[in-house]
Amino acid sequence: PDTLGEYQFAGLLRGARTRYPVYLDPAVFRTSWTMINSQFPDQQYWSYDRHGCPKPYTGVDCAKVGYADEGSPVTYRSLFEFASGSYVGRHVLDAKLSMDLLYSWTCSDSVTYVYQVGAGLNSGTTWRNNIGAWGSAVASVRNSSCNRARRRSEWGVTGTVQTAATQYWGSTTFGLRGETESNHNAWKKFDAGTAYLSVTYNSYPNAPEAMGVEGADCVTGSGRPYVRTTTPRLTARVSDPDGYDRALTGTFSWAPMSGSTGASGSVSQAALASGTTASIAVPAGGPLTDGASYTLRAQVSDGVDNGQGSTCEFTVDATPPPTPGTVSSTTYPADGALHGGAGVLGTFTLAAPASRAAEITGYAYTLDNGVQPAAAAQVDADATTHAATVQLTPPTDGPKTLRVWSRDVAGNYSTAAVSYPCGVRAGAGPDAMWRFD
Repeated sequence: PDTLGEYQFAGLLRGARTRYPVYLDPAVFRTSWTMINSQFPDQQYWSYDRHGCPKPYTGVDCAKVGYADEGSPVTYRSLFEFASGSYVGRHVLDAKLSMDLLYSWTCSDSVTYVYQVGAGLNSGTTWRNNIGAWGSAVASVRNSSCNRARRRSEWGVTGTVQTAATQYWGSTTFGLRGETESNHNAWKKFDAGTAYLSVTYNSYPNAPEAMGVEGADCVTGSGRPYVRTTTPRLTARVSDPDGYDRALTGTFSWAPMSGSTGASGSVSQAALASGTTASIAVPAGGPLTDGASYTLRAQVSDGVDNGQGSTCEFTVDATPPPTPGTVSSTTYPADGALHGGAGVLGTFTLAAPASRAAEITGYAYTLDNGVQPAAAAQVDADATTHAATVQLTPPTDGPKTLRVWSRDVAGNYSTAAVSYPCGVRAGAGPDAMWRFD
């Protein structure tokens, strides 16, 4: 009921130091409860002796805790099992077990301990088969219920619930034990119908997706991208299971891969909404080294927790390749004479540079003086010789200049082109003519 939720969480929701958003697990009511009794170690209390609270509480489920000698001496402990909720796999910020105390033997406060019990509950739970699952106390509360006043009791169990969340437990069982089990000073009775486990949690941000470097997909291994600048733009999609409630920060950090030299560094972008893309450039004067390969890691923070990181790799190559070697053609030799003819196909051989030939992956070429290498025709180089052969058909006659640039794996072009002058004869003219009168 809404009134119970308000009563249960009012202190947290109205607290001056509470930071929103706050997530409260709605699945807080106990799954089951029972008692065990040392004097009757084989007796189950799943469906027996469930009442016994004093007036005006005779009709409630009465969870007994401690030593009583009102008649025959007995020692009770009460247990409560809670199914794991949506906090599983998340960061538990706070968790409290709470229920109403209805009766205590004395108006003097005594301690009631709560234990994490490593066993689930069922109709066969007894002292004999359950007591061995009790470990150490995880929390305690000191109070009393003078004159049978209903009093809320609360135990902090954050550590235990975080363990349950981390280890994906299906349920968690808590047990109540009196401060002493040798006299009646800690004898108490609780309203089992008010037993709740309230959990405040935060979801870890998701691992970043769609990582990119300078517009290229960032991947690992031999397919890692090359970037032609020491200040590349880094991108990644950021998101959080809690949605748009928290502003996210995306952080990119890099370190040189084995065999590369260079410094490590990082950059961050804040105030990101879930589902958007972090995009930030490595600052000018940053530590990226030309020719080095790097491992890039992206991670998202929501101000409370850091999510799992994603990694990829890239190589910086900002140095242009050397100018191509010689150009030759048997159809259009560079001898100052006219050869071939307009519309006559010619073959041209593009030789690799004399140095650093292994860097060459292709060439750009053109007969148009106004075209730059990125817009020119492209041809891949032979993987072994790093040379290439192209075929061109001059559209007109007269002197021509073929310009050729080398291209490396990063997409850099040589600063200068090699120029190959040749001459093209006029076309041979038509083979025949007809009049259409």
